[in-house]
Amino acid sequence: MGVTLFFTDLDGTFMVNHQLDDTLRQGTQRIRDQGGHVIFTTGRPSVSVWQMEPEVDWLIAANGALIYDDEGELVSEKRIDPADLADFIMTFGNSPLKIITRDGVYSNASWSQLAGSYLRRRGLPPLPLPSFLLPPFLRTVEPDVPAGMLMMLPAVKLELHDADPDKMARFLAAHPNLVNAPSFSGLSEITRKDATKGHAALEVLQYLGQDASQAAAFGDGINDVTLLEAIPDSYAPETGSAQAKEAAASILPMPDDYAVLHKMEDLIRG
Repeated sequence: MGVTLFFTDLDGTFMVNHQLDDTLRQGTQRIRDQGGHVIFTTGRPSVSVWQMEPEVDWLIAANGALIYDDEGELVSEKRIDPADLADFIMTFGNSPLKIITRDGVYSNASWSQLAGSYLRRRGLPPLPLPSFLLPPFLRTVEPDVPAGMLMMLPAVKLELHDADPDKMARFLAAHPNLVNAPSFSGLSEITRKDATKGHAALEVLQYLGQDASQAAAFGDGINDVTLLEAIPDSYAPETGSAQAKEAAASILPMPDDYAVLHKMEDLIRG
């Protein structure tokens, strides 16, 4: 048998059009039947993953701040210091923010602001949208949360779109225990410095009593760099970010939507 542990990013890497479709579900089951494990390693909040009703082996969520075992039990939670959270909200509170916890996603923004931001990022006019027309991952957000309540949350990840680069650089310099590892340019995704995908993958290997030689990793985003560096047998899709492709050991051609799944099946056969 070849590689048996597969750490994979979801959006832009494993999933098709941000969906975990039947082909992917059946493929991950085939890998399990051969003794393998597909470990979703995502920047998404855990609530956004659970709503897809996946059969997970393990789950790394919120860029590594949350780790769940194969029973769906939380085994690691790296919370942001409350003082750092308060400084973040006071520094950037005039912009729409998202505060991610193990249980949910909370924002100071209204539904209309969340919808407008989502549409603008896709090059669409920011027309009013009722909440039921928002994509499922946005419907997990609780809007209009006052700043004082946001500061009391047990945050594991902080998100902000289109932050002033100099302002963000000054904030991070003043908070050296935090790191910004965005999925893509224009988004800030802040966690504790020890809460990255790479750190989390090594933690899972330790829990399982295995080493990186038995694993492969797949990722396309800036937030996947630590994962791709931590696992020697690492792959970035040819459609991925420049940073991911530079960090990966190999570039994976993407002749179809299921190239990552097919590569996993090749690797487990050895």
